[in-house]
Amino acid sequence: MSCVNAFVGPKIAGALLTDDPKNINNWMYLWIITASIMGFAGVFYAIFADGNQQPWSKQNSVESEKRKEKDPVGLELSTKY
Repeated sequence: MSCVNAFVGPKIAGALLTDDPKNINNWMYLWIITASIMGFAGVFYAIFADGNQQPWSKQNSVESEKRKEKDPVGLELSTKY
């Protein structure tokens, strides 16, 4: 959601800053719109985010054991290469 500003921001800036790009009042509206989008994204994340481990991210025990056998130091690797 927060990446929307990277795509929509230049279009909004182009529409708002056509008259005088050096006028600070025109930039104020752009920053208000950007802050509103970021605020909405933060509230959306706070409401719908979940901190539980998802089933698709869990490794099965056979794969985990194979990875332990391949590691000569004995450290369990946390990322899959």
